[in-house]
Amino acid sequence: MKARQLFQRMTSREKTLLVAFVWVILIIVFSFALRDFRQFMSSWSDTGRQLDAQQGLLNNAPVVNAELEKELEFYKSDRIYDLPSLTGRVDQLAKQAGVTNFTFNTGSEEQDIHVAHTIRLNIKDTPIENLMTLDQALNAESPYINKVSVSLKADTRNDELLDATIILNSFELKSSGLAANP
Repeated sequence: MKARQLFQRMTSREKTLLVAFVWVILIIVFSFALRDFRQFMSSWSDTGRQLDAQQGLLNNAPVVNAELEKELEFYKSDRIYDLPSLTGRVDQLAKQAGVTNFTFNTGSEEQDIHVAHTIRLNIKDTPIENLMTLDQALNAESPYINKVSVSLKADTRNDELLDATIILNSFELKSSGLAANP
């Protein structure tokens, strides 16, 4: 009641200024409230989009698990070679291709979850047909044995024979690497 009497005693100019002041305060409060509401709604929509994306991933979980199992079967294959079995396999392929005059140097580099094996195969005095047969045999072993580079040069004593250097690589997944992805 006292506020009403105070308002009634004011001049029209004071009343106008007071009403204008109250409206300015209300507009400022409303703009802050609107900004906070917009931030809240933006966060709400972002959370909804993230939940939808996560639900999509959860819905695809069986497909992803099946693909993971398929990939792990590739890495658990008996065609993944450690260094002794890799050199034995390359030796076997070379002999089956009719390549007999060869030597190789091997090396391995251990990484976090795999071991990279490298073989430098030096072939001397071999007909091109035998090299082509070996090339086809090595291609059939891909992706377990990969050719990194091949260089050929003619033998200086016999033009029908070639010397070749083939660099091969392979990998072996450590058992700890397989355990990391059950």
